[in-house]
Amino acid sequence: MAKFSIKQAGRELKGNAKTPKRIFLVFIALLLIIIGIVSTPLPGFPSRITMLIGLVLLSISSPSVYAWVKRRTQKYPRIQSFADRFRNRVINFIYPSR
Repeated sequence: MAKFSIKQAGRELKGNAKTPKRIFLVFIALLLIIIGIVSTPLPGFPSRITMLIGLVLLSISSPSVYAWVKRRTQKYPRIQSFADRFRNRVINFIYPSR
């Protein structure tokens, strides 16, 4: 298995400043993670998917979270491909090609 480091994760959001896009992403990601944790005991609510989407959104603004998600999803290629595709779509939505 390949290991992913924080240096390999990189940063898609430009700069280290607290941009409105980055603040919005972190807020939505934390909200989804909290909703996923709270809804875990509820039957019929997809709490794992909600938490995964929150982690993927958080990984866009944090290279350490990106590396953590990559390491944790290595054993599950379908989940990793879903996370990568979703992350790329969000990045392309935030920063469209010029």
